[in-house]
Amino acid sequence: MRYLITLISILLLLPEGAAAQKADLSQQIEQLTRDCKNIRGHAGRVVEEASQSELNKDLALAHAQEVVRNLELMERNLDETAKLLTNEQRKLVHQEHQSLKKTCERLKELSARLRTALSKEKPERLEVKKIAMDLRNEMSAGNEVHQRMKKKLGIK
Repeated sequence: MRYLITLISILLLLPEGAAAQKADLSQQIEQLTRDCKNIRGHAGRVVEEASQSELNKDLALAHAQEVVRNLELMERNLDETAKLLTNEQRKLVHQEHQSLKKTCERLKELSARLRTALSKEKPERLEVKKIAMDLRNEMSAGNEVHQRMKKKLGIK
């Protein structure tokens, strides 16, 4: 009972906007999580396609386009997340935010290389596979940073 009274007291002391900010931030972070998973998933599908004896260029290109689409969403959601942070939160996750920005830049470079490789009349299967693996690995590293950011912000 004492715990409940303490919890209610703390909640009453919080500013009204704190709960709304936490909900909005949580939703934005969830969208970022989804973007990360989609990028890794589509890059993985390109790897899988390029691992076949014959590359299905159209299918690989469709997944490459989904990587680009989700990367654009990720950048937008990362910017929106930053807008929702308080000054204290911004300082707390500054390093992770900057790292994710750099991840986005590297992902742009890799996705451009992948599109170039797939735009050839007869794409080199191993080249496509290598670039897609690099893309997936880069996003996996970025996802680890994203998970660290979530933890620091107290978001599950």
